[in-house]
Amino acid sequence: MKKLSVLLLILFLIFSCKKQKPEDVKSHIAMIMTDVLRMLDKTTISRSLLEDWGIGEDIQKFQLQDGVFTFSIGAYHVGIGVMQTAIPQQELEYPLSTAWYWENARQEISAHQSHCVVFVSSKIASSLDILKFLTKLVFSLSKLLDTVAIYWGQSAQVFQPSFYYANCETFIEDDGNYPLPIWVKITGVENSIPKDCLLSNSGNWKLSLIKDLF
Repeated sequence: MKKLSVLLLILFLIFSCKKQKPEDVKSHIAMIMTDVLRMLDKTTISRSLLEDWGIGEDIQKFQLQDGVFTFSIGAYHVGIGVMQTAIPQQELEYPLSTAWYWENARQEISAHQSHCVVFVSSKIASSLDILKFLTKLVFSLSKLLDTVAIYWGQSAQVFQPSFYYANCETFIEDDGNYPLPIWVKITGVENSIPKDCLLSNSGNWKLSLIKDLF
């Protein structure tokens, strides 16, 4: 049932972009793992986005059905699937086995009891713009929940909430100070990169050609 709900969420968002072929719709996905399942509502989501990023006043077409929230903000179609079960450990095996920056990732994540699937799509915005919007949305949503960990689909990584927040807090679009440690996966370099570098300002690498990556 959980997998079916996620599939329906994704299909709804893809086909909500009318007059476009599904392959023309760009999207990104993330998941927020939580200790306790907490329901969200339009007012709470809007207020959180407004306080954190100065956006959220123009939420449109807000709907809730079978634990799935859907709404639009500008060019973005958003879906949030609230799942009353943990993500199966085997589905997280790869991100857990490569989480060299999080010493007790497997043990800490095993405690989560539920999760939210967060999906953003658009037929207008670029893949990079969708990625930036999803980054902000997950930041705001995760602070409303008893978050244990965050799974980032683009890079197939899992993060402690504190790690995610530290990188997002220096996320300044105008300066190109993007949270690349979240967006880009680095493996096999545990001995060459200090573990604390991604938690400092130096972790938000500037990359003039970032648009070529996404």
